[in-house]
Amino acid sequence: MLKFAVVALLVAAVMAEDFKFQDCGHSEVKHLELSGCSGSHCVIHKGKDFMMTADLVSNQDTKKVHVKIVADVGGLKLPIPGVDEDGCKHIKCPLTKGEEAKFTYSMNIPKLIPNIKAHVIATLSGDHGVMACVNVDGEVKN
Repeated sequence: MLKFAVVALLVAAVMAEDFKFQDCGHSEVKHLELSGCSGSHCVIHKGKDFMMTADLVSNQDTKKVHVKIVADVGGLKLPIPGVDEDGCKHIKCPLTKGEEAKFTYSMNIPKLIPNIKAHVIATLSGDHGVMACVNVDGEVKN
């Protein structure tokens, strides 16, 4: 019975899909991983740590990177509190146009955020405008 369970877990791990996201930039993001998320919907929990890792190709030369994460709730864009906007803490700066880079961001989800479903938009901006942008369906729960 244990062997069957191990085989079933291995098959499930191999068949697990990458997280599906909408690119709201110009296809700079090549791969996105969100902790605890798979498929096309992400559930995150208040008071817990959350990690986002994105493989991207820089579309510009830039010395600085600015991070912005907002929740779009029925067309109303609400900034997520507690976001560290200094992107150079999460990606190697400076960046050169065409350079492959990895953006790794973690944060604790504030308990003050209400339970809500939203489109979450994460944007990285450089010296010359938007560098990368992803839009994911998400839900915050206790």
